[in-house]
Amino acid sequence: MFMAVVKGLKPLMDDWVAVERYQDFKQICKKYHLYVTPNCIFRNVPQSIIEKAEGKEILTTTKSQAIPFDPVAKDSVVHLYISGSKEVIKEAPKFGWYTLIVDDAVVSNPLMDNLKYGLLLGYPKCCVRFFINDTQGINQVYEAYKNTHGEPSFYCNPFSNDFHYFLIHNYPCSFRCRETTKQAKELLKAIKEEEPEYAAKIEYHLKLPLLVFHIRDAIAFEGKISKGEIRYSDSYFLSFPNIGKTPYKKFLEGNRVRVTKDKILIFKNETLLHSLEKSREDDGFLLKFS
Repeated sequence: MFMAVVKGLKPLMDDWVAVERYQDFKQICKKYHLYVTPNCIFRNVPQSIIEKAEGKEILTTTKSQAIPFDPVAKDSVVHLYISGSKEVIKEAPKFGWYTLIVDDAVVSNPLMDNLKYGLLLGYPKCCVRFFINDTQGINQVYEAYKNTHGEPSFYCNPFSNDFHYFLIHNYPCSFRCRETTKQAKELLKAIKEEEPEYAAKIEYHLKLPLLVFHIRDAIAFEGKISKGEIRYSDSYFLSFPNIGKTPYKKFLEGNRVRVTKDKILIFKNETLLHSLEKSREDDGFLLKFS
């Protein structure tokens, strides 16, 4: 995403930097003629504070406490906006909300600000609108999967964002979204010009078959999908420890996974090792990008 902003392919990005490295980060951005402005500090809080917070049920994957920016704060990260445009960097703090704990209550962002912020970040309007509504309890990526007509394109693969190999940081409205594909192609071309080996690794990893549970909760396999199962030699867990609930270690024991409507079966060759119950059909589905 940083390269996309440097190359002018993306108008704005946000990031989190340890407070003690903020000045160093500003110098890097200055080198590439980018503007940086701090938002607030995100501070991790114990579960006890989360449980006491009014409105805790609307917290999303980000579970942090917001405090005003302080350049000498310790053990915290500052939320930043980065852009090549003075106009955009001025607009970003108006709409770049995250649902956070402030004092002892959870503060949520207005729906219209979500829309404006998504567009400021350069996300396709069709994708922003697809995910703008209240999606509590809805498997958003499964909705995108159902909205995909044809073979999913690796340019629209969002599952490794925030890890090493990705081209988009939004969740597309479908895995063949034309505008998302266009943006990802432009970025991959730019990366090839700067780091061709890295570009090749990105494309390789984005084409690996996946077992998807939810946003930020998926497994990528070194292997192939055929007739409702994956035969694999290795696996990568695309999740954060505090988000994913999948029993990942069980997949490390096997080399074949079969997915049915109500079960996920893990085999070692022909021996069944584990049978995992699915709570619903979208609680683990196979996905292959090409």
